[in-house]
Amino acid sequence: MSASAHAGVYAQRLVGCLLKEATPQDKQVFIQRFFLVFSPTKQLKDLVNVSDRKRHEITDEFSKVFNRLFTVSCQTQTEDAVNFEGKASLGLAGQALGRAAIKEFFSDPNINKGLIEVGQEVNKVQTSNPQVFDATPDFAPLVAQ
Repeated sequence: MSASAHAGVYAQRLVGCLLKEATPQDKQVFIQRFFLVFSPTKQLKDLVNVSDRKRHEITDEFSKVFNRLFTVSCQTQTEDAVNFEGKASLGLAGQALGRAAIKEFFSDPNINKGLIEVGQEVNKVQTSNPQVFDATPDFAPLVAQ
């Protein structure tokens, strides 16, 4: 979808409905499903071992959540968005729901702890190599504390 895509009033109503109706558990399923997308890549496959059975369970649950949200909980908004603004509005709404899921995911204290550790590692490299990094700003403010 092009970066210039714009959500019209019907897509915005669909987004509002999805955000209202999606439970924290629904958002967790979205995160898990998208994690499965990345897990078999060459950069991650040695770090992740998801069984075929678990992969199928997560994919099945994602399908159920997606179906419930778009065709049951927000059926009217979905139909209006498609009828008046086209199928691209579904993608925009799905992206908004994905962003909400990621926002909740990043609120996990373990992720924040890991990001702080990364910031500390970067700052150690900067401190031990001042001739290279003397003009580079401190990375710590980029990491939520």
